Amino acid sequence: MNIKHAYLIIACDDFACLELLLKQIDDERNDIFLHIDRKTKEKCNVDEWVKKSSVYFVNRFSVSWGGWSLIRAEIELLKASTQRDHYEYYHLISGRDILLKSQDAIHEFFARNGGKQFIDCRLENIEPYLQRIQYYYLFQDFFDGKKRMNRMGNRVAVKLQKMCRVNRLKHSQFREYGFGSEWFSITDELARYVIDQEKVVRRCLRYGVCADEFFVQTVWLNSPFYDQSVEFKYDGDVSSSLEPHTVNAMRAVDFSRGKDGSPYVFDETDFDMLMQSDCIFARKVDSVRSNVLIQSILAQTAKVS
Repeated sequence: MNIKHAYLIIACDDFACLELLLKQIDDERNDIFLHIDRKTKEKCNVDEWVKKSSVYFVNRFSVSWGGWSLIRAEIELLKASTQRDHYEYYHLISGRDILLKSQDAIHEFFARNGGKQFIDCRLENIEPYLQRIQYYYLFQDFFDGKKRMNRMGNRVAVKLQKMCRVNRLKHSQFREYGFGSEWFSITDELARYVIDQEKVVRRCLRYGVCADEFFVQTVWLNSPFYDQSVEFKYDGDVSSSLEPHTVNAMRAVDFSRGKDGSPYVFDETDFDMLMQSDCIFARKVDSVRSNVLIQSILAQTAKVS
């Protein structure tokens, strides 16, 4: 098995953050795969930012909040990386993430926990969320998913489908469903299996809303090698503001202080909490609001080589 890691990054804005993230990842032991949203006008000067890692771009297309296009971006990144090499781990992150550990510490951690899957996979109390994939949301990729018009249209469409007793789950090839954050760190075996299930995923999850939060979880649960014992479970103390489930994927995310279902943007007051969290990735940051925090984290992680 190759000891190298693949970083799969979905980026759409704030390339000042992306630049710092890529510089953190830049290491001979990492390859970087980038999807840049076609809507962005910012210039990605990767050749100036990355000197040690190899960087590969996947075909650009517009990504819409809550739409199939987000799963499509994940699939394209997994395809590109699995075709390039057999990596020890595949890390899906956003361009607004920051690393809380040095590269030596990250590689040591995943080597120590080799074979584990770092996925926010929830099995209990997910019934309220199943409506997202039980009905058809046909315009999620055509309109901004958070706009009032789209949300009103979805509500009307769901009411009509309920009247007609539409239930996509009855004909699904998936036996059970898992739910959680879309961001993951998975092994080569699982990455390749996910790609093999592309047609099933498209059939069952396309036209859902926020179906990306069912994607990898559900494929893994229905795989022939699913084993709860290889799902990483964080057993330390979790800060009261962090989402406890995402910590199992080594992601520090705070929805409790966020707005409209979006994660809270961390700032300098969160430095101690983040560095004490044991997480490897933090989402999300902003080049303006989080500037002091980012510089503090960069200085801290640079001390450990």
